[in-house]
Amino acid sequence: MAGKLTIKQEKYVQGLFAGLSQREAYKQAFNCKRMTNKTIDEAASRLANTSKIIARLKELTDELKAKSMVSVEWVLKKLIEVNKKCMQAEPLYDKDGNIVEYTFQAAGANKSLELIGKHLGMFTDKIESKNTNIDIDLSSYPPEALEEIAKAQGQEEVMRIVGKYRK
Repeated sequence: MAGKLTIKQEKYVQGLFAGLSQREAYKQAFNCKRMTNKTIDEAASRLANTSKIIARLKELTDELKAKSMVSVEWVLKKLIEVNKKCMQAEPLYDKDGNIVEYTFQAAGANKSLELIGKHLGMFTDKIESKNTNIDIDLSSYPPEALEEIAKAQGQEEVMRIVGKYRK
């Protein structure tokens, strides 16, 4: 078992385990009203790298694996299997029994690749600014807005474009 954690440390670990970012987990566990996001990020990162926190997260992960017998690795292996099966060429025959062409299950192959890519963080519908802590959910914006945003030179221009298309 991990070393004894304080109530706030345990709340932080539970937040991380639930999928929150280090910043959000830290904000939920500790009083951060007077702290900047940079300070919160630094404190959260230091805390996340302590042996007690690492051990507790491993403990929770091991408990979950034991209960569910399903892990990220297992799901990824199954998605890879699905992709391989979907990508196998299957012959199409004409009425005389001659092979005309080969086909594969494109939808299943694409979906498995999409899920693997999402797990790896390859696809996102958000723009994260390096200068501020503004996240913009772009999923409801029309394609022309996304094109303008992609061409924007700075944060002010992005915010102007977002405001222009906001519903």
